[in-house]
Amino acid sequence: MCYGSAMQNRRLRRALTGILFMLGIGGLLVVKSLAPARAAAPSSSVSPADALKLLLEGNQRFVEGTPERPNQTVARREALVGGQQPFAAILSCSDSRTTPEIVFDRGKGDLFVVRDAGNVPGPLALESLHYATAHLGTRLVLVLGHTKCGAVAATLSGQTEDIPETAKEIELAVAKSKSMSGDALYNAIAENVRLTVQRLSTWTPLAEMVKAGDIQIIGAVYHLDSGRVIVLDQPAAGTPSK
Repeated sequence: MCYGSAMQNRRLRRALTGILFMLGIGGLLVVKSLAPARAAAPSSSVSPADALKLLLEGNQRFVEGTPERPNQTVARREALVGGQQPFAAILSCSDSRTTPEIVFDRGKGDLFVVRDAGNVPGPLALESLHYATAHLGTRLVLVLGHTKCGAVAATLSGQTEDIPETAKEIELAVAKSKSMSGDALYNAIAENVRLTVQRLSTWTPLAEMVKAGDIQIIGAVYHLDSGRVIVLDQPAAGTPSK
């Protein structure tokens, strides 16, 4: 009698174990089916005109103190795992007060940002911008200077011992701006942006894309006091050079 009861108990335990195992597998399948699917990376490119419009609209929100902070969710983060297609590339100064994603009220995957002191177009910056346009489909390149730029101010005053290589990139702008009327520092800052736009537009890899109408390159200055970004000139085009 005891032997029969033991056998019966073992059979019951095996049956219960099997049921629990199947319930566990079923539960995992249900949870998996309820989990949100990971969205694909963005697939559409934005025209240069629309890209600039998005930037300036975001900057207006920043100026007014009504940022929307778009594309900063977990879903957006997951959507970008498969790739990126930023709608604008920005060469800006490393100054801590000029963060492009904040100034333009944008989020993850929106901007391909290259930053260095004085927003100068050194070899690494050039190659980075070329990568954004040639491989990520970015069609607008914005050179963003800013008021009270320390790198430009140092070059203007000749105090360049700490930034010798950066100063070399800015010296021509300082020289060209000295004959201009008005604020000497602002003139040098604006001229530095214009000359950088010109250099980008005549650097062969980018110049060929400009000539084909695939990209546009423009310059702007961010004003620290108001928070506003002012576009300096229309998109530039140039003759390819080495």
